[in-house]
Amino acid sequence: KDSPSSKLLYAKDIPVYKEWVERYYSDIKAMPAISDHDMNAMLAEESR
Repeated sequence: KDSPSSKLLYAKDIPVYKEWVERYYSDIKAMPAISDHDMNAMLAEESR
């Protein structure tokens, strides 16, 4: 559970983190989609 002092210490950082998260997901959304075949091949390679 966050203490009141913790909330006060980090409250000013919250807008920055929200912007980072929004940009992260926006960048992911803008990436080209990959095929199921490519995704399965990559996952198979990673699981070795």
